Amino acid sequence: MDKFVRCNVEHPTNLRRRGYNHLAFRVGDIRAAAEHLTAHGVKMLSDEMDYISRRLRFFEGPEGITLELVQWVDSNRN
Repeated sequence: MDKFVRCNVEHPTNLRRRGYNHLAFRVGDIRAAAEHLTAHGVKMLSDEMDYISRRLRFFEGPEGITLELVQWVDSNRN
């Protein structure tokens, strides 16, 4: 019989969970949105990241669900 090892460290996007991976919210100013969330006790799971014409930041939602802020930085993208 195979043995399963449980890892105590979880990646911010919860890739090992069943169901959807995470939910993203598009914002106009990611820094302002992150500051607002942290001021209201929300736990950030990552620093701000630059990724293919976007700025991203993960945070913890209800019941440990991973949520994401996304700001487009490419002015041609709507």
